[in-house]
Amino acid sequence: MFSYLRLRLTLLYLGVASTLVIILVGATYALVSYYFESSVKVAMQRRMAHEFKERQLLLPPELALADLPAQAPAQPDKEDSMSGLDSNMVYADDNVTDELAAITLLVLDRNGKTLAPADGPATQRTSHQPAVDAAFAQGYDQRIIRSSNGSRLRLLTYYLGNAAIDDNAIFIQLSRSLADQDRILQNLLVGLLLLSVFSVMALGVGSWWLAGRSIRPAQQAWEQQQAFVANASHELRTPLTLIRASAETVQQNFADGIYDTEDNRTLLDDVLKECDHTAHVVSDLLLLSRLDANSLKLDASVVSLADMLIDTERQMRILAEKRHVQLIVKPNESPVWCDAARARQVLLILFDNALKHTPPGGTITFVSEIDKGMSRLVVSDTGTGISPEHLPHVFDRFYQGDTAHSGKGNSGLGLSIAKALVEAMHGQIRINSRISCGTVVYVSLPFP
Repeated sequence: MFSYLRLRLTLLYLGVASTLVIILVGATYALVSYYFESSVKVAMQRRMAHEFKERQLLLPPELALADLPAQAPAQPDKEDSMSGLDSNMVYADDNVTDELAAITLLVLDRNGKTLAPADGPATQRTSHQPAVDAAFAQGYDQRIIRSSNGSRLRLLTYYLGNAAIDDNAIFIQLSRSLADQDRILQNLLVGLLLLSVFSVMALGVGSWWLAGRSIRPAQQAWEQQQAFVANASHELRTPLTLIRASAETVQQNFADGIYDTEDNRTLLDDVLKECDHTAHVVSDLLLLSRLDANSLKLDASVVSLADMLIDTERQMRILAEKRHVQLIVKPNESPVWCDAARARQVLLILFDNALKHTPPGGTITFVSEIDKGMSRLVVSDTGTGISPEHLPHVFDRFYQGDTAHSGKGNSGLGLSIAKALVEAMHGQIRINSRISCGTVVYVSLPFP
């Protein structure tokens, strides 16, 4: 189930990331292409505006916006000399100025015949008659054509009217080869596609990892729930089996006319004990479920941890004396903000756990103190200790390691409940332990 969910999340993440990559690649290519197109267009319009001004002709509206006033005279450079441009022409946009050198100028008659020496790259010195015809009909024409070698050419053709020479119609046709730009755009597209492929591959790996991280909490919760149900079923099955077996035996004795006997009384006592154990387990499970759902109501108030130790010391001392274990209580003044009943429940759980692990002649110590702005309860014993492989799991539900949990009737829920209650009261709990050296439990609760 989770493998399929992880695959779907991976495809979702990969789809979103791939869409962003495609948009980025498309936008990059479009912006570069638009930059080339606009640079060439503006450069050709400025060159055409210059030719109109050289001939003292009125600028058309579409060229008036492209024309820039000349600035202070500048020394002509090699590009200006080669292109035949006026040295007084200084353009503010260096990129457009660079484009001017790549533009070819043709002065044509109505039949497309050259009337003046061509200016610009030799490969572009061929007129285009359809552009001349269109310019004659509508005043100007701009288009992109294919040259004889297959490369693209951008043309801008204007009709200037009749010239004084032979009464011929005069046309100026500017051309700019787009081969270099097409080559750059092609290389850019190939580079972007290769980058996209590697990006999608990297994103696929990252999406798989991210999907795994995303579903890990849900998977862990599911596994914990499955283990919880299995352990709870096992924990309840044993007493129910004993109850049924004892009840069936008593029933059979009654059928045989055997009533008030020692065996029947013993069996009925077993039934009552197992019922009490089952009720205790069910109560613990209900408490944990409420803690998990954050539905356990806590009555928090300022409580003296020292007074709480004194109040429960009598009950704990009676149990310790029965096990021949020495109980030491050091109730230093340390007020806490907590639910008194739940804090006492935590205290009894820790005492019960320490008593099970401490052999006769051992010692259990309770100390209340203030540490780093928190009220702290320290419970230590001189018992058997907890082995390192079991120590990380002592708060797991139903965990019953050989040394971490022992004793008949233990369900493995005590420390889990203690941890959940302490955290519900915004506190912390931790355990240090060494084999044959005992265990120390630190419980920190908020200081009011």
